[in-house]
Amino acid sequence: MFGSLGLFGGLGGEGGVGGWPESIRASLYNWLANDADVASLVDDRIHPGGLPQDPVYPCISVVVAGRFDTQDFDGTTDLSTIRVRISAWSPRLIDAERLANAIRATILQSPPLQVGDVRIANASLENEFDLPEKPQSGDDEYLHQVIGDYRIWFRANP
Repeated sequence: MFGSLGLFGGLGGEGGVGGWPESIRASLYNWLANDADVASLVDDRIHPGGLPQDPVYPCISVVVAGRFDTQDFDGTTDLSTIRVRISAWSPRLIDAERLANAIRATILQSPPLQVGDVRIANASLENEFDLPEKPQSGDDEYLHQVIGDYRIWFRANP
């Protein structure tokens, strides 16, 4: 059922509600991959961590840069926060920008929503920046990366 999860496939165990993965990382994949605008640009080329060797462009990489469990005076609550860096990659800057715009629209316009056992409560864009990579092959074509640094509030297994 989750063959389309690619490298994210093992992140959710047997799955929770309706067989969907329980992991916030797998939920992020599903959130992006099921958006029509994002999918029209990258299909299922959404990679955890970094890019694989010889990736097909344009594509997305997703890195969870931090997780924070929320506490109040009574102790830990069921609300968690992650900081996630979502990179849009392409040899053409215009394509990387178009993909970054689609990702931003999806992340910021969607919440609240349920993705399997994960309830996305809110999201914000903390920062966005370009980080092009120098050519490796002796030519002068840069690989363009537009990074969105997002903060996402969620509840797992509501």
